[in-house]
Amino acid sequence: MKFRSTAPGLLARVQKVIDNDDNAVLVIGDHELALPFSRENVPFVFDPTDAISLFYRRRIPVIAKKSPLKALNSVRLALHYTRLERQILAKTACFVTTGTADETFLKALVPDANVCRIGNGTRLIHQPAIQSVDDGRTIGFHGNMTWEPNVEAAEHVAGPIATALTRLPGPQMRIRIAGRPVPAAVQARDGIDGVEVCGFVDDIQAWLASLTLYVMPMYLGAGIKNKLIEAMAAGIPVLTNARGAEDLPEEGRKAIAIARDDTDIARTIRALLAQPEELSRMRRDGRAYALRHFDWADHRQDFHAELRRLRDVKKL
Repeated sequence: MKFRSTAPGLLARVQKVIDNDDNAVLVIGDHELALPFSRENVPFVFDPTDAISLFYRRRIPVIAKKSPLKALNSVRLALHYTRLERQILAKTACFVTTGTADETFLKALVPDANVCRIGNGTRLIHQPAIQSVDDGRTIGFHGNMTWEPNVEAAEHVAGPIATALTRLPGPQMRIRIAGRPVPAAVQARDGIDGVEVCGFVDDIQAWLASLTLYVMPMYLGAGIKNKLIEAMAAGIPVLTNARGAEDLPEEGRKAIAIARDDTDIARTIRALLAQPEELSRMRRDGRAYALRHFDWADHRQDFHAELRRLRDVKKL
């Protein structure tokens, strides 16, 4: 259970549960909440999903192009969360569920820290592969648009990537972008260069089935994102950039397409959409890779095994 409240008496109530149950393990995913627990020496493990200080460090050069003020704020936040992560990691074990970039970064912050990477997963591996369209013209991206990396990606797909696609030979594109709240820059592109703003969709599998290719460039953050593994698990061909694929091993990288910048993404989209046999291979290989590596049950076993090891060596 992850505690997200700093209500009065929370520390005492948690301590009581731990004292009364030898098997109880407190997992905290909030930096600000983890600090008082560490100060009070209440045993817990830290699961921040990813290294927030690394996120803000990577955000600086991207956001500086748009707003120097936001870039300065990213510097401040990177320093703030670096300090918190150092303090927390010095006291307890840390689990990250994103990828090797976060794991490596956190281990560098506190070389003696116990940082363990637990793989990501999706329930879609337990469902049949989606029968997607193969019309040679429909691509898509989706995400929670309250999360800045998704907004950044959606703006690139609807903006420079869509524009570059119109300048390349091939059929009129259909570029479907789902998620809410719809960013203003994305909404302004609705109906231009084939962009379709879908907003919130009730059935993500039905939406994925409308695509020939899933396009997921990543400009902010790190790690293997849920949307990438969900598309692979559903049997949808996936195209990303180098950062989006940075934590996939070689086998996983071969199951998807990887491009460099926005212009190269557009060229790769056109090339792939003209190769139905290659798209079929990507559907097959991506789905097979997801079945082998993206099962939550396997990762849960790894998590519990590491907790048992920590108990055995008296670190929890």
